[in-house]
Amino acid sequence: MIRSLVVLAVLSSAAAADLTFERYHDYDETIAFLEGLASKHPGFVRLETAGKSVQGRDLRVAIVTDLSTGEPSTKPGVYVDGGHHGNEVASAEVPLYLLKFLLENRDSFEAVRILLSTRTFYVLPRVNPDASEWYLRGVEVRGNLHPADDDGDGKVDEDGPEDLDGDGLVLQMAIPDADGDYVFDEAQKRFVQARRGAGRRFRIQSEGLDSDGDGRVDEDGPNEGSDLNRDYPDPRDLFTGQAEARLTEPESRAVAAFLVAHPNIGVVQSFHTFGGILFRPFGGIPDSYMPAADRAVYDRMGRNFTRYTENKPYGRPYGPMGNIRGALIDYAYGALGAYATTAEIWRIPGPDDREVKSWSGGLEGIFGPKAERAWLDFNEKELGGSAHVAWHDFDHPTLGKVSLGGWSPWFKRNPPARYLEETCRSATVFTLYQALMTARLSIDAVQPGAEADGWKVRAVVLNEGAFATRTRLALTLGRPEPVVVTLEDDAGELARAELEVVEAESSATVDLVPSRQPGPGAQVVVRSTKGGTNRRAVE
Repeated sequence: MIRSLVVLAVLSSAAAADLTFERYHDYDETIAFLEGLASKHPGFVRLETAGKSVQGRDLRVAIVTDLSTGEPSTKPGVYVDGGHHGNEVASAEVPLYLLKFLLENRDSFEAVRILLSTRTFYVLPRVNPDASEWYLRGVEVRGNLHPADDDGDGKVDEDGPEDLDGDGLVLQMAIPDADGDYVFDEAQKRFVQARRGAGRRFRIQSEGLDSDGDGRVDEDGPNEGSDLNRDYPDPRDLFTGQAEARLTEPESRAVAAFLVAHPNIGVVQSFHTFGGILFRPFGGIPDSYMPAADRAVYDRMGRNFTRYTENKPYGRPYGPMGNIRGALIDYAYGALGAYATTAEIWRIPGPDDREVKSWSGGLEGIFGPKAERAWLDFNEKELGGSAHVAWHDFDHPTLGKVSLGGWSPWFKRNPPARYLEETCRSATVFTLYQALMTARLSIDAVQPGAEADGWKVRAVVLNEGAFATRTRLALTLGRPEPVVVTLEDDAGELARAELEVVEAESSATVDLVPSRQPGPGAQVVVRSTKGGTNRRAVE
């Protein structure tokens, strides 16, 4: 792994060629991109459909590996996704950047060539495509969609927010209203909460029209359903028996089924926004349930998250007092035995003065008075004030004169377009490091020989990765994923041995005693669910 990491240091300062990440991509562009990769790189890319969204959009997964070196299932797997939350569209760009980087640089960087030769990437860019399509139109929806007829007119979601002035943004609309809660502050040039006895009042809602002619504005927009990253089985049932019904949504069911169907996946990397934070399990049960050996692996990930992304905060979601249940990373680690993390990408660029550990898990850098001042300064000094659209009058066809303005959605939750590529690049480099950490077995030496009572072949099995072939939690829970070592020839299997685990960056010696002398095609084969399959000839 050391040689690969040296090359990875070079990757961290390189940019992929001919990128088009100066803007965001919608669902149709994403699917076209994936299909184009499969057509252009048939020896490296296969596409599968994990399932469908509520509105019937395919959840397409790109399976990427050098197919000439083995089938995807015979290699350690790396699962990467984005877009669990519809309003976190930057998280769905990272998987696209990763795919493009891997395929365009497979002949340029040794680390990329090694990864494609020895690992399999399973990449699902958009877990929640329905909601992200609304966000790309300017309407913020976090959970998946549950279409409903809010106004009882027999139509569904037909009167939602709209861009009235053609600026490409759906912002806020201030409507004169004697009972409103806001007044306009001339000094700040913004609407603020009204105090008692304040002047002319306004109510504020999303920009929009009375699209269905019922005299109301924006009363039947997209209905938010479930938070998909709270819809996975909670690991507390592994320890306490307090199981809860989960996987209520088609998108989360599709992800869970895909992971179960691909047990070679040893690392799960789920991207979200925002904050520049790396979260590890567990979100809803005490850290005491995590074995020390697994915690050491996660701590190593945290240090390298800082190294490659220049973001410091790392730990359980939202700090020691956090309580997040039903997250993907808890399910993947607790139930499926994969090391899993959530990377919250994007924050104000510049040095990170936060601590690695804090009571809020890093949120002090993106929320609160100090963070608010920092965001305002960033807007004024770096963006020239462009993140806040000045309030301006607009003649509304049914409401009369209103004011439009407010904060752009391309600011806090998702980076402005000029920062998108760099955000994706650093996240991709971290993902490559995660992939290099996976367990990867090889046969370091084979020593055949004749014994007094027959033949024996001694094999040395080497784990080149920074992960053991099973998490310590999986061992504690007794999950049967042994490493199987066999002696085979053209006539079939001659001998077999099993190892409970091969530890990280270590080796194990196995003696295989066949009932007869090995014939033509004799070889030792090692097979591990998460460490892959490898073989070596018996000379």
